[in-house]
Amino acid sequence: MKTGYIIGNGFQKMLKMDELIWHFEELFKKHGCDIRVIKSDKAYACVGRDGSAGSGGIKEADFILFWDKDVMLARALEKEGYRLYNSARAIEICDNKVATHLFLSNCGIRMPKTIPAPLIFEGSEVNADRVLERAEACLDYPLVVKEAYGSFGQQVYLCKDREEARELVLKLKYKPFLFQEFVSESAGRDIRIYVVGGKVVASMLRTNDNDFRANISNGGRMSPIDPPQDYKEMAVKAAELIGLDYCGVDILMGKEGPLLCEVNSNAHFKNIQICTGIDVAEHFVKHILG
Repeated sequence: MKTGYIIGNGFQKMLKMDELIWHFEELFKKHGCDIRVIKSDKAYACVGRDGSAGSGGIKEADFILFWDKDVMLARALEKEGYRLYNSARAIEICDNKVATHLFLSNCGIRMPKTIPAPLIFEGSEVNADRVLERAEACLDYPLVVKEAYGSFGQQVYLCKDREEARELVLKLKYKPFLFQEFVSESAGRDIRIYVVGGKVVASMLRTNDNDFRANISNGGRMSPIDPPQDYKEMAVKAAELIGLDYCGVDILMGKEGPLLCEVNSNAHFKNIQICTGIDVAEHFVKHILG
């Protein structure tokens, strides 16, 4: 019998997050696995006086489903020899939207034109116009501004002119963020493709008539879709390059074909199951146990 852990965040009190973990737990038990759930407030990374890395709260196991984004804890567990799904490196690349685009650049994957904002140390004076000159040299208005860290589309903004962009720069000045080309033909529309073990297992079209963001949490609608082959190949290639066992890849519909928008290492699966009837989590559990 295989033994494993599911690690979730112990400081985020959201029922929908717990429901995802409970579903994973049920599936592992259904497949005869000795599975234990632990939250990150009960597990911790530790570097010993002798320089060794370790963790507290975790006993010997065959694998860990790391359903969190605490990369430091994930790295400590990997140092101890645990196999994590997904790996610390893969989670780190996906969690930072700037890092995702830079990592996948020069790899034959088409993406919206993206300009990382400069690093500005907290307390420094900020000349927003100088910051915007960098973006305006490559992008036209309207343009998209995204915080590097964020979920559910909540940290994504559309600026129609320099005045709106300047306000955002001054608001986000000490945070990592990016400027990005607005793909008008895909406004309020994208395709979410779930990849498990290098294979597409489910996809849905997301549309929103009232927002340029297609996220379901922002009022978007979802419908099952069998994406064109080039969309599937892009999703699988991105997952393989980053080293993801499981992910949701968001792809925009450009005039000349697909444009990769984001890669989500901890993509929620409840909506895709409602939309398509496919239990993506079941695919992931089988991949881990296999």
